[in-house]
Amino acid sequence: MRIHQVCQATGLTKKAINWYEEQGLIAIPTDENGYRDFQDADIQKLKEIGLLRSLGLSAKEIETVLRASDKPAALKTIQAQKQRALEAQQFQVELLGKLSQNYTPDAIEQLRQEWNSAPIGQKLQSAFPGFFGRVLFQHFLPYLQEPIRTEEQQNAYQTILAFLDGLELQIPLAIRIADRLWGEAYDRLAFDPNAGINRLLNASEAELEAFKKTVLQEARKRRKWTARLNPFLHAHQTLRRRLTEAGYYDVFLPNLRILSATYAEYMDRLQALNCTVCEEQGIHMDERGRITIEE
Repeated sequence: MRIHQVCQATGLTKKAINWYEEQGLIAIPTDENGYRDFQDADIQKLKEIGLLRSLGLSAKEIETVLRASDKPAALKTIQAQKQRALEAQQFQVELLGKLSQNYTPDAIEQLRQEWNSAPIGQKLQSAFPGFFGRVLFQHFLPYLQEPIRTEEQQNAYQTILAFLDGLELQIPLAIRIADRLWGEAYDRLAFDPNAGINRLLNASEAELEAFKKTVLQEARKRRKWTARLNPFLHAHQTLRRRLTEAGYYDVFLPNLRILSATYAEYMDRLQALNCTVCEEQGIHMDERGRITIEE
């Protein structure tokens, strides 16, 4: 099938199809004359991509869905992230509306108080905008969608603010380069924190064995001398070491447990996974995300 027929069948423009190819979302083989030869499976995939794009998914998000073994689950996590972003925007628009009607010092002070009821993640993003915030806590946002309700939470929040504000951290060059190239990807991170844990807790013996095999393979790769030549792996190991030395795991994470019941529940479930599944397989994951394996 030729491109004009594909456009008719999918409702897509040639430029859209070309862009999808450029983004690596679809690869169309060519015939002996060098023309793209679209098959029925390509048409279906283009319809799928076109719909996802129409629903506001970025190329990166579409790629995540296409590669997912469980596409509905992948879509649910993206939907949840977009819902959080929409709610945050709605809250900000509401406050902007109030300020536009009464832009006075008293109104500003009142709205500052209302801002205190914003979700914790939104407040942290405001307190630490840009690269620093993305690197340190963007992936915690799924746990930070609740407001501060107790004095204990407020104290934990203030401890986190003081710690991060005084943190002198040199971010490795490779991570800075990655942020320049793919910085927006940090803002599109979306995942269900418990999805992986749930799958493993309910996994069959064969699935657990496959999980252990994958983890073992990854661990062995990291032990090879060639892994030391990977600048991004080395950069993340360096960042983790610097965070450890700075007290990130001793101050930030314990207070995050107090600040967010969702995060505390997640860590409890992670510990349950260690006790009931991973340790039986000789695998252990600690709170810092480090995996050790007994062979």
